[in-house]
Amino acid sequence: AKNVKNDMLNLQVPVNIKGVAFVPQSNGTKVITVSAHRHVRLYDTALKKRPIYRSVTQQRWVDAMATDVMVVDTV
Repeated sequence: AKNVKNDMLNLQVPVNIKGVAFVPQSNGTKVITVSAHRHVRLYDTALKKRPIYRSVTQQRWVDAMATDVMVVDTV
């Protein structure tokens, strides 16, 4: 994967990956990363080399991430 694009001041965005997870049932083409700088990025190598989704969390850091959600019936 390529690095993310420069910011609005044309400065490189720091990338300090703290966690990586492959998305289940994506044949290994989708990867989620979290960084020490609160960035969450989703890559799909089947589409392009840069992130297809990115977000900056409001938390101080990201401790964990889930790639699959189990729905539990509470009836």
